[in-house]
Amino acid sequence: MADLSQLSDADLAAAYHAALAQPETSAQILQRPSPPIAGPGRTTIPVAPGIEEMSDEDLQKLYAAIPPDQVRGLAADAKKEMTGAAREAALPASYAAKGVLDTLGVPGSIAKTAINQYSKYIGTPFAQTFLGDDARPISGDNPWTSEGFLNWGRSAGLIDRPDLVPHGAREELEAAAAQGAGASLPYAMLPGATLARTLAGGAGGGAGAEFGKDLAPDHPYIAPLAGALLGMGAGNAGFTLAGKAANLARGEMSPVAESYYRMQVDPRLAGDVSENAFLRGAQAYAMKSPGGAGVMERAAEPIVGQFGDAVERTAQKLGASTTAQQAGQALQDEARTWFNTTRPQIEAQAWDPVNKAVPFYTPTPLTNYEKALTDIVNRAGRLQETTGTLLPPKAQQLLSSLQNDLGGMPATWEEAQRVRSLIGEARGVPEISQSIGTQNLNRIYAGLSDDMRAAARSQGAEKAFEDANGVSTRLHAFTDNVLSKVISSPRNPLQEGIAPEAAARNVLSGGDSIATAIRQNLPRGADELGSYVLRRSALANPGAQDASGALVSPGTFVTNINKLRKDAPDGAKALLGGVDDDLHDLLNIGESMKKTGSFVNTSNTATHQSLGHVAAGVLGGAEAGREIAGIPGAIVGATVGGGLPLAGGNLLARGVSNPGFTRYISTPVLPVDARQRLIQALAPERTILENGPTERRPLPAPQ
Repeated sequence: MADLSQLSDADLAAAYHAALAQPETSAQILQRPSPPIAGPGRTTIPVAPGIEEMSDEDLQKLYAAIPPDQVRGLAADAKKEMTGAAREAALPASYAAKGVLDTLGVPGSIAKTAINQYSKYIGTPFAQTFLGDDARPISGDNPWTSEGFLNWGRSAGLIDRPDLVPHGAREELEAAAAQGAGASLPYAMLPGATLARTLAGGAGGGAGAEFGKDLAPDHPYIAPLAGALLGMGAGNAGFTLAGKAANLARGEMSPVAESYYRMQVDPRLAGDVSENAFLRGAQAYAMKSPGGAGVMERAAEPIVGQFGDAVERTAQKLGASTTAQQAGQALQDEARTWFNTTRPQIEAQAWDPVNKAVPFYTPTPLTNYEKALTDIVNRAGRLQETTGTLLPPKAQQLLSSLQNDLGGMPATWEEAQRVRSLIGEARGVPEISQSIGTQNLNRIYAGLSDDMRAAARSQGAEKAFEDANGVSTRLHAFTDNVLSKVISSPRNPLQEGIAPEAAARNVLSGGDSIATAIRQNLPRGADELGSYVLRRSALANPGAQDASGALVSPGTFVTNINKLRKDAPDGAKALLGGVDDDLHDLLNIGESMKKTGSFVNTSNTATHQSLGHVAAGVLGGAEAGREIAGIPGAIVGATVGGGLPLAGGNLLARGVSNPGFTRYISTPVLPVDARQRLIQALAPERTILENGPTERRPLPAPQ
C-alpha cells in the first residue's frame, strides 16, 4: 500500500466518502485487520468532519476498502471543487442541511441509546437469568438516528461533499454557523418559538463552537461548549438589535408606546415605556440617586402633567362635570325631563296600537280592580277610620276617587286607561306611594291591568296589549327602582329631597344594574357621571396631594378605575363605554408608570447608599491624592472621588430619560408578517402619529 503521508487531502477525503458509500459500515471497515502501512506518522485531514485526527491505521483501513480505480476517480472529482457564486451559496446550504438532518435524528438516537442501555443492564441480564445464556438482547438500532439521517444525506449528495470542503477561517466559520442554524431549525417549529431568533441563535452557537475549538484546541469539549453558549447569546443579541433597528425604521411601536403617542404623552422614560425589568430598576435608582434625582424630576414632571391632560381630554368627550354636585345636578335635570316628557311619549307610542284596536267605548268591567281595592279597605277592618285619619289629604282624596269610580255599570276602555295612568303616576310620587303603600298600589295597578287585558282580548288585541303593558311595566320599574334614587320630586325641583351629590353617590354605589339602567334611559346623565369618575380617579390620594388638590397620579388612576371595573364591570362599561379606546391607552400608560413606581425605594435607602458612596469616594480620593501631592492632591482627589458617584447617577438618569434611547429600546422585536405588509402596501395609511393605529386591543384586565 502507499504511504498515506504521500496522499493529498482530496485523495484521503475521497477515500473516506467512498468507504462510507460501501455496503459495509465504517465501523465494520475499521474492525478489519490492519494492512501494512508504508510510512509512519499521523495524518490530519482538515475536511470531512468525522475523520479529523484519525490515525493512519484507521485511514489505511478506509482507503483499502475501495478499489484503486474508484479512488482515483473520486479523487479526481474531489479536485474539481465548486467555485464562485455557486460555492458561496452551496457551501452554507450543504452544512445547513447537515445540521437539520443531525437534529431530526436526535429523537431516534436518544431512543436507540435508551433501549440499548436498558437491554445491556436490565433486559438482557433478566432474560438470561430465566431463559439461559443464549437469550438475545433487545436492540435499539433504527434508521432514524442522527447517523442514519446523515448517511442518507451523504448518499444523496447533500452533505459532506468533496467539492464543498471549507478552506480558510472564513469558510470554516461560515460552515459552522450554517450547520448551527440548520440544527436549530427544527426547534423553531415548537410553539412560541420565533424562526428568525432561533436561526440567529443557532448560527451564533455554531460559529462560537468553531471559534472556541480553534482558540483552545487543547480543550476539545469545554472550549466548543463555551463558545457555543457565548455565540448563541451573541446571536440572539444581534437579532434583537437588528430587529429593533429594522422595526424602528418601519415605524413599529410596542402597544405601550402606541398608547403614549395616541394620548400625546411624551414616551421619554425608558423603564416606563419599555416595561423592561432591568430598565425599571435603573430608572428607579436614578430617581433616588444624588446625581440623577434632579434630571429625573425634570423629565418626569411634565410627563405626569401630560397624563393629567390626557385624562381631561378624555373626560371632556363625556361631559364637563368636575364634582359630584355638578354630575348629580345634570343627572337630576335629565331625570325630570325623562319623567315629565320622555316617559309619557314612550308610553303613548307603545299604547297607540292598542287604542286603535280597542275602541274607547269598549266595556271594561273593573272586577279585579274592585277586588284589589276592597281587599285593601277590608284589611284595615275596624281601624279603617283611624287609618284614614293618618293618611295625608292627597292620598285620602285618591282613595276616595278610586272608590267613587266603582259603579254599577262597567267602565269604558278610556276610563279604565285614565284611572290606570293616575295610579301609575301615583306610584312615582313618594308622598302617595309611601302613604298608601307601594305594595297596595302595585296590587291595584295589577288588578286594573288584568281587567284591561280582558277587554283587549275581547277585541282580538291581547298581543298588542301585552307588548304595550310590557313597556309600561319596564318604565314603572325604572321609576320605582332607579329614578327614585335620583329624584324624589319629579315635577317640582324646589321640593327635591335628594341632594345632587347624594344622587351621584346613589348611582355610583348602586352596582351594575343601576348604572346600566341610567345609561339606557338617561344617557347624558351617565356621560356626566363618567366624566366626573375619570377626573376624580386621576387625583392623587389625600396623603400625596398638594395644596391645590389637583395633583394627578397615574398609579392612583389605574387603581381606582380597575376597582370600579372589578366591583361593577357592567356599571363601569355603562359609565365609561363611550371612551373605551382612550381608557385603554390611559390604563396602558398608567399601568407602566405604576409598575415602575414599585421599583422606587420609598425608604430612601438608595439615596443613603449613594451618599455613602460619595462620602467614601471623597475620603478615598483625598487619601490617594495626599499621598501623591500632599494637601493640593488631597483636594483634587476628594473632588474627583466624590464626583464619580454623582456623575454615574447623572449619566444613568440622562440615559434612561433620553427620548431617542427610549424610542429604540421600546421598539418591539417581531418577525415581519408578510401578509400584513402586503395589505399595508396595497392600502397605505398615514403614520400612527397622524392617524393612530388601525385597531385597538381590548381593555387590559383589571389588576
